Amino acid sequence: LRSEVEARFVEELRTMRHDQRLASETAERRQAQVQDLFREQQQACSKIESELAEELHVLTEWQASVRSLQDIEASEEMAKMELQDQLPLRSEVEARFAEELRTMRHDQRLASEAVERSREDIEAFGESVQVELQGQHTSRCEVEARLAEELRTM
Repeated sequence: LRSEVEARFVEELRTMRHDQRLASETAERRQAQVQDLFREQQQACSKIESELAEELHVLTEWQASVRSLQDIEASEEMAKMELQDQLPLRSEVEARFAEELRTMRHDQRLASEAVERSREDIEAFGESVQVELQGQHTSRCEVEARLAEELRTM
C-alpha cells in the first residue's frame, strides 16, 4: 500500500511539474505577444510622427510663400508710387496696379485659407492619433493586467 501511495504521489508531482511548465511557457508566449504588440505600436507612432513632421514642413513652406506674397505686395505698392510720378498715363497705370493688387490679395487670401485648412487638418489628425494611441495604451494595460493576474493565479 505504501509503494502504491508513493507511486501516486510521484505521478501527481510529475503532473504538477508538467502543468507548471506548460503554464510558464504560455505566460512567456503571452508576454512575447504583448511585447510584439508594443513594438508595433511604437513603430506606428514613429511613422505618424514623421508624417506630422512632413506636414508641418509643408505648412511652414506655405507660410513662407504667404510672407513672400506680402513682400511682393509691398514692393509693388512702392513701384506703383514711383510710376505715378513718372508716367503720364497715371490713371491707366493705377488701374492696372489696382487690379494686380486685388489679384494678389485674393491669391494671398486663398493661400492663407489653404494654410489654415492644412493646420486644422494636421491638428485634427494629431488629435485622432492621440485618441487612438490612448485606446491602444488602455488595451495594452488591460492585456498586461490580465497577464499579471494569470501569473499570480499560477
